[in-house]
Amino acid sequence: FVQSTKRLSLSEQNLCYKNHRNNLRSDGYTKFLNRLITPLVEKEMQNSFGLDYGSGPYPMLQELLFEKGFLNIDLYDPLYANQEISNKYDFVTCCEVVEHFINPSESWNHLCSLLGERSILVCSTGVFNPSHEILKWYYIQDVTHINFYTVSTFKWLANKFKLKLTKVTKDLVILEKE
Repeated sequence: FVQSTKRLSLSEQNLCYKNHRNNLRSDGYTKFLNRLITPLVEKEMQNSFGLDYGSGPYPMLQELLFEKGFLNIDLYDPLYANQEISNKYDFVTCCEVVEHFINPSESWNHLCSLLGERSILVCSTGVFNPSHEILKWYYIQDVTHINFYTVSTFKWLANKFKLKLTKVTKDLVILEKE
């Protein structure tokens, strides 16, 4: 994690996020987001109740989910869709969000409290391989990324929240609640 004295303020983070081009439909960005949708389609969850946690200023993931037949998708984002949520969801998508958690313990508790029984959490984030040199890792170049995760971290999180870690790649993690 990045020390609190080295972190950007919320307004500085917001300026960085406004430079992201998440509202542009491109083949590359659509393919990137479809990595989160594919596991949900494979589990035939189109009629389920879902949440896009960290939807950002333009909820492109929700739009793509709608196109695939997912019609019950709530949005949550601390900056752009900050409303009280206390529902339990059949699935939660979390795309490029967990690396921004200011208080990871509190944020993971909140995120996992939203999972209903037999639910799935599909999380896109860079997963650091400790055999590589961290200073050369592309993911730390984004100044808004303040928390970093390894496979061991996700195993620990799965154990803490009584989840099953079913997939980990260099940038995608799937946790399931049974």
